[in-house]
Amino acid sequence: VKNPVYYVQYAYVRALNIIKKSKSISGTPDLTRLTSAEDINLIRKLVQFEEVMQETAKDYEVQRLTRYASELAHSFHNFYEKERVVGEEKETAKARLALVKGTETTFLKLFKILGISAPKKM
Repeated sequence: VKNPVYYVQYAYVRALNIIKKSKSISGTPDLTRLTSAEDINLIRKLVQFEEVMQETAKDYEVQRLTRYASELAHSFHNFYEKERVVGEEKETAKARLALVKGTETTFLKLFKILGISAPKKM
């Protein structure tokens, strides 16, 4: 990746666009619907966030956060290429939308910590 900041910001903007296009999807998500390889890989990456933060707080190895941001962006881009939210069956769409929102929130936290801007579009 030539510009890792751009790559991560682009993943964030993709997540925002999915959320914007999913305004009609509402209700409590059934996360057991997230069964594809891309769903699972993205969930696994999101779950690592807390541990990455704790480790970084202990040893101040800040490059761990930038590496994690790139890995999360990679996982999200893979998810985006293979899975759908809008146009998917209703229950699966709700679950995937929750996953996208969790990704967007995690990116925002990382951006704030790393001092990276969070663009609304690119």
